[in-house]
Amino acid sequence: MRNLFLSFVVCCFVCLSCGVHPTYDDAIEAVQEIESYEDFARFVFETEGRVAGEAAVCYGGKLPPEFIASRDSFYIVVDNKLAEYKCGHFVELRTVLYESAAAACELAGNVEGVNAIKVLLKHCSAAMYIDGQRVCDPPLAVRRRYEEAKRKCEK
Repeated sequence: MRNLFLSFVVCCFVCLSCGVHPTYDDAIEAVQEIESYEDFARFVFETEGRVAGEAAVCYGGKLPPEFIASRDSFYIVVDNKLAEYKCGHFVELRTVLYESAAAACELAGNVEGVNAIKVLLKHCSAAMYIDGQRVCDPPLAVRRRYEEAKRKCEK
């Protein structure tokens, strides 16, 4: 999985250096091949931060329709993949999301990338809610890890 991710990142940098505009198209295919929830969370947040940050530099404040369509397609694939991982307790699932998003925010190259990660985090967090479960259900250690991960993302 890491080799696939590294290959994807290198490919993106090569494309950007050649003048190709940022897009989510390659990430859409890569997301579908990810097996572990942790790798998925790390990948989508790092991708979102990088691509959104590059788009802000490339396009400025006005995103073209083809970029927006690419992002919408990415979100659809992310939603479908999230549905596959929606088992267990939502506090544990969200903890992985918050920890991965916090790490991706540290790697983001600009404010726009960080803001995009936070928007995607809010979207994914809402998708991972499981009706009927309560925050107080998991053990105290799990709840503390969850609260700490949330604090890291709020910075």
